[in-house]
Amino acid sequence: MILIALKRLRGERTDASAYHLLSGKRSSQTITDAKWFQSKDLFGALGKLNKSKFEHITASFYQRGWLEAGGVPGVEASAAIEPWEKILEEAGFDGWAYRDMGGKFWRRIALLIQTLSHLYQQKKQFVPIIQDVSAQEWVKRKLAVWGAERYSAMNRLYEEIKGCLHELKEIQAFIFVYKLTGAETLGKTTEQIARIQGMEKAEIEYLFLGTVHTLIKKAESRPGTVLYECLDAVGNSQLTVTAEKTLDFINRGLSLEEIARARRLKESTIEDHFVEIAGEVEGFSIDDLVPTKQQEAIRRVAASLDTFKLKALKEKLGGEVTYFAIRLALAKGGEKGERKNRSAE
Repeated sequence: MILIALKRLRGERTDASAYHLLSGKRSSQTITDAKWFQSKDLFGALGKLNKSKFEHITASFYQRGWLEAGGVPGVEASAAIEPWEKILEEAGFDGWAYRDMGGKFWRRIALLIQTLSHLYQQKKQFVPIIQDVSAQEWVKRKLAVWGAERYSAMNRLYEEIKGCLHELKEIQAFIFVYKLTGAETLGKTTEQIARIQGMEKAEIEYLFLGTVHTLIKKAESRPGTVLYECLDAVGNSQLTVTAEKTLDFINRGLSLEEIARARRLKESTIEDHFVEIAGEVEGFSIDDLVPTKQQEAIRRVAASLDTFKLKALKEKLGGEVTYFAIRLALAKGGEKGERKNRSAE
């Protein structure tokens, strides 16, 4: 996973950037990197990885000769990670879109299934597998709304989940079902499943979350299903909390400088928020900050050089174009879909 992250970044970012991407750091820069380098499927993929372990692993890669100058995987390393790239492509993991939804969605489903299973067998007393109070209250409200239709909803939920699991890899269906708790079955932990399968905990967790994210994606497109009812009606903001606050000030008509003063933050920090907002909020215009012709020039140069290195772009564009303008133009231009993720030559 670390090697894949470094390969995606192509030597245009530091090793630390790969760590922030994999750990899911909620900063404007990391979110921007996830988008620019087409790595949304890596954002938060190793949320429990600590910095010291990451540094120890990358150091061993350099010692083996797997990483070349600039942190780019060499030929041997690139060949070694090919099977894993296939796994990422098929797993359905999307930490970018569902970083805040996955846990809540799973807790609701797991507790709902456990509760319905016990009620169906006339077992009203049981210890909930999910101790989250908000999830428990949600299940109580849902059962009250369904009333006598609860078992009909149970059957529908079974069919909906079964249909989704059939579309995934068999190992993912296995992991998901083994985690479920019912009236007569206790769900297994990630560690237990890892031992059964002879796999790493991180791999089990990634595949499991990929399954949860796939269920969420299916649910979002299917109003009227039980899975859809398990979602939050408010949706999932793609902005960090601090960028959301800056957007609120923008909507009030304040300039970048005024927002910085009002929030008592550095202008460079507010610039980060502007870049994040430009990339994530549809309809947000940067024309007042970067002239249209300059935006086009920036994107044209980025495409011709095939790079997101800000220094290289600025040198090519000349002194009149600021780093802020480059970042805004690239963010608003979105991902360069025609560009393939590959190791730098």
